[in-house]
Amino acid sequence: WLYVGSSAGSQDILDSGSLGTSTSVPVSGLPCDGSTVYVRLWYETGGWQYLDYQYTASSSCTATGPDIITDSDGDSYTKMQGDCNDNDSSINPSALEMCDGIDNNCDGDIDEGFSDSDGDGYLGCNDDCDDTDPDIFPGNEELCDGKDNDCNGMIDDSEILCSNGDNSPPSIPQLIVPLDGQLNLETTFEFAWEKCSDGDGDSLTYNLYVCEDTEFIDECITKENIASIEMNSNYYAGLGLIVLIFGLTFFGKRSNRQNIMLALILLITPIFFILSCGNGDDAGNILPQGNNSISQYISGLKADTTYYWKVVADDGRGGISQSEVRSFTTKNN
Repeated sequence: WLYVGSSAGSQDILDSGSLGTSTSVPVSGLPCDGSTVYVRLWYETGGWQYLDYQYTASSSCTATGPDIITDSDGDSYTKMQGDCNDNDSSINPSALEMCDGIDNNCDGDIDEGFSDSDGDGYLGCNDDCDDTDPDIFPGNEELCDGKDNDCNGMIDDSEILCSNGDNSPPSIPQLIVPLDGQLNLETTFEFAWEKCSDGDGDSLTYNLYVCEDTEFIDECITKENIASIEMNSNYYAGLGLIVLIFGLTFFGKRSNRQNIMLALILLITPIFFILSCGNGDDAGNILPQGNNSISQYISGLKADTTYYWKVVADDGRGGISQSEVRSFTTKNN
């Protein structure tokens, strides 16, 4: 028995009478004005019961009414039986509700039973990358606090400058090599970036991060507290000492033996300063590229693997800045 009407349970459009075992019936006089149409199907299985369904009428009077009794997705539920998406067999009144932004069980609610622990309006099982912190959720403003505030997979995103009070942060590190997307790198490689400037004149150190993911937590090789090698003070101190020794050697009143000893010192001193101000520590790890860049060797990279790298500059007083993130792929050995 089928009722079709302009309100729930009404039959002002159709009262089919007994349909027997028929599973279809033509309906005429349906509205075509965008109004709501209510359908009630009575059936008998140990007593009379009914199912209600409603839909919005088409604005075209030549349109065909909805098929509400065919199980299109094979999940044993029709639209008339409450299937709210008859094109997806995983969505029906008997389905288990999942945390996926979909009404899986067709009860009119989405993701019911899942909590928003920190009350920021985002569920931890879906969008919120930290459901214990109300200041972390998708679309939030990124802050310089060591957290991924906007849940985009990056902590203190590139171009974020971090400072502490009146302290000015360093300038953003500009990466040199490897290039973004560079291929066939050796498993030992010398990374290089430009030195940063600091408005307060603070001494800067750098942290180099090389990881297999953009969040910099998976299979990482990290080099921290890489120091800029400042050559100016050593250079001028060495130059002054050389001039002093030169004067004592050639203009002072010394014996021949003393003059020979001082001449040897004069010869050895510049070599010492060249070595001490040159290409880095005894392991060869920190290698300045001229006066404006710094490099760091990384070894132990996996072959045929894509990595992501970045540099963070730190002035030691709460001011930090982070470079862009680049990727590269090692060669297949």
